[in-house]
Amino acid sequence: MTSPDTPINIDMEPILPCTEVAPMAANRVQLLPELILQIVDCVVPPNNNIILPPSHIATKTLVALSTTSHATYKPAQKLLRQRCLFLDSRRRAASFLQCLQAGANDTTLPQDVRLAAAQCAPAMFLAPFDRSQLDAATARLVRSLLYAAGGSLRRLVVRMPFRRPAADHQDQGVRQILQEGFAQLAALEEFVGLDEYPDLNLGAGRHMWNAWPALRRLAVLGANVDEEALWAGLARCPRLVEVVLARPRSVGMLDMKRAYFAAAGTEARDSGVEVDERRKIRVMLMDVSYDVLDIQTHGWTACDPEGHMTVEVYAVPVSYYGDETEQETVTAWLDRGVWSGQIWEWRGEVVR
Repeated sequence: MTSPDTPINIDMEPILPCTEVAPMAANRVQLLPELILQIVDCVVPPNNNIILPPSHIATKTLVALSTTSHATYKPAQKLLRQRCLFLDSRRRAASFLQCLQAGANDTTLPQDVRLAAAQCAPAMFLAPFDRSQLDAATARLVRSLLYAAGGSLRRLVVRMPFRRPAADHQDQGVRQILQEGFAQLAALEEFVGLDEYPDLNLGAGRHMWNAWPALRRLAVLGANVDEEALWAGLARCPRLVEVVLARPRSVGMLDMKRAYFAAAGTEARDSGVEVDERRKIRVMLMDVSYDVLDIQTHGWTACDPEGHMTVEVYAVPVSYYGDETEQETVTAWLDRGVWSGQIWEWRGEVVR
């Protein structure tokens, strides 16, 4: 044991003389603006068909970048409006409408900035209603929002209780308000209706999507396939090329191709509207396999000899445990396709 008087040898690092260190700012490397933009762009997933919810890490990162510096503010804000308009409550829908109106009406901002504020919503998920029923106040909010953003909206996914209307004395008024709003989407190219069929007809047998001349893709749940009005409405869409009918009703009661091509010919003859009957269109029926009944095909060769319409049946897999109804299974599968951005990539078995 070492005694108190025994000297202890401690190896110590030599103490270097103090040197002058340059300030941090002098050594800071400035990134090129182009590189900063590329970094911000890489935050979001490459699949443009995905509308990102607030809980997604990309959304949170963009929010942080929009408050970090002047260099990242504008590109982050732009991506938030392009990819993250997930308005799943009345509060969020009202906040975004207020943001649009504030930007468009602020006379202190340059004209190009105000114009950009009203035209920067290319894709949106909209679910502001309580799931129990429609109500007039929220319907007016939806109308105002679609008026404000309709000029730039290209993709719209909605979850609304279309078949659970408000009180009887308000029902017609609420539907009229919604019709006025949806009629403003002249630039809309893609529409997806989740949960319930959007039965907001415009009168004279016209569906609400007949107000969208640029529509190319349509996916709805619970359509009555045996109604000739459905196929007439699809035939009136001059650019429509892809249709997904999830959990369709009354399959096999009507010859789909005959109804579609007959309506296309009638529309072109009676209204003078140019309808390209030779346009390629793909219709996919999505359901659990045992609920897709026999499809009438005996007249297809005569009405569509060149095969301009392709009809597919997509069999939705059923849970092994059987703990979901068929409606819940198909609804969940449609949701999965929409939120993964793969809905338009799915293919079913071609009906011949």
